[in-house]
Amino acid sequence: MTFEDFAARVTVYQDDRADEIRRRYIDHFVNTNSDWFQERIAVLKPFKDGLHYTRYLWDCLKHWERISEDRFFGQLRTYGIVNVFWDLHSSERIFIEDYWKFPKASVLQLDAHDLEAGLEYLPEDIYIFNEDLTWSLILTHEYDNGRIYVQAHTDAETSGEPRAT
Repeated sequence: MTFEDFAARVTVYQDDRADEIRRRYIDHFVNTNSDWFQERIAVLKPFKDGLHYTRYLWDCLKHWERISEDRFFGQLRTYGIVNVFWDLHSSERIFIEDYWKFPKASVLQLDAHDLEAGLEYLPEDIYIFNEDLTWSLILTHEYDNGRIYVQAHTDAETSGEPRAT
């Protein structure tokens, strides 16, 4: 799929709407009371392209588990419409040319099958979730015997400890 084909299948939310979706996700899945969040995400640092946080939201998920690539894509393929966003980092910390093909602070909405087909057009760390915030899948940039895939939960029924140490 070309980027133009992919972009034509995506609804792009920006500004207040994107901020609201991102805030709802963070309130629901991220431990905003942790020291890690307060020191590395809540406090924005000045960069040439504005104020940005310096770590990843998935560093402080409330309830999560690492899952296999097969499980990640198997679950993704069962979903219909999904929302997607990525961490808001400074371009000074990103060394990949043309990293953001969509506006940096936007939230995308699209069919999960289109998302899978167009992953190459998105940043490395993405948060995928439904409108009701009943589930979230996270694709990270990190590798440990393969790329790290994470599933966030709404409660502690299956949970790893927060990743931040």
